[in-house]
Amino acid sequence: MESNHPTVEPQGSTNFIILTIGRICSLTTKLILVFSCIVALIILTFTISQMAFGFKLGVVQSGSMAPGMPTGSLIVTKTISSDQIKVGDVITFHPPDRGDISISHRVVRIDNATGVTETNPVKAYFVTKGDANPIADPWKVGARGDVDRRVYSIPYAGFIFADFHSPQLRAIALSIPASLLILALLLEMWIPKKREANGSKIRSQFSG
Repeated sequence: MESNHPTVEPQGSTNFIILTIGRICSLTTKLILVFSCIVALIILTFTISQMAFGFKLGVVQSGSMAPGMPTGSLIVTKTISSDQIKVGDVITFHPPDRGDISISHRVVRIDNATGVTETNPVKAYFVTKGDANPIADPWKVGARGDVDRRVYSIPYAGFIFADFHSPQLRAIALSIPASLLILALLLEMWIPKKREANGSKIRSQFSG
């Protein structure tokens, strides 16, 4: 006996594949969107903190402060008077005669200076050491003016923020979640309409 119902065309399989790909793309976009929003929120928070509270961001370039501050850690510092520095604080400074690099090491001793004059007003010297180093640094940091003291640090977070020091790159990073949100909304609108159109087409084939 011949069936009166028409045979479903192979196009249904193609539509199913398209819908499946659409769902996968939608889920992937949502996951990327969540990750991007988290990164953008952190960048925005640090940007506001820098402007409002004077925090500075830095990236640890070596393992001398491991394991607490391994290479790639994000370090947040705040400028304070050198008189407020205590033994145990982590400070960021330029080594003597090396103004081109910054080092973040722990203060292990504070020595009083001798022979304080108008030309040499330094009253004390900070002896610093990397937590992973067996001995103290071969220099002493003069306690003059202001010093950048660590507020906190986040291991490995510096790899994310290393390239976002400029306002242009930060603007690009903040625009990515907005673009992904628009893409996710478009996919959410397209998939149900495509599913409904395919369902109507199959129903019309069987009722014809």
